[in-house]
Amino acid sequence: MPSVIFIQTFGGSKEMRIDRLTGESDYQGFFLPGNAKNTNFILKNVNLIMDPPLNSTAKGGYAFWLDLGQKDGSAPVPTQSYNFYVQPRTGRALDTSVAPDRGSGDPQNTWPTEANGYLTWPNLSYVTGGIYDGLPPDGIDFVPASSVGNNYVSPGYLPQ
Repeated sequence: MPSVIFIQTFGGSKEMRIDRLTGESDYQGFFLPGNAKNTNFILKNVNLIMDPPLNSTAKGGYAFWLDLGQKDGSAPVPTQSYNFYVQPRTGRALDTSVAPDRGSGDPQNTWPTEANGYLTWPNLSYVTGGIYDGLPPDGIDFVPASSVGNNYVSPGYLPQ
């Protein structure tokens, strides 16, 4: 599989809603930086598998990245995640596969807390929900590879 950056919102989006998404990446996952255009991120029923990098010297490997500081001075973007699963790269822990992480050295204590395989950011008031370590229950993808392709029809976004 080639290097993949799963989703980046650097161009800005008014609101991003994802419901039922499955994928693999050997590079990066979700990059959710804020700017004046972004107002809300809602992520539901997502599972991401982080594969080993193709290039052994490749850096990165973040599955989920929340941007703390906005260069344009705008507030952080409210981010909600429900049933969000990440299988980190082999040999890497979930709490070092996200940002901000414990190793960020951030004096504001914005790093995540993990309990029973569930990671949250309790000191980031704009983040609701968290990320589960591993695969969805029973190891079943939210979007099995056999269900997508040229004839795929989206069922649409389902309200909570």
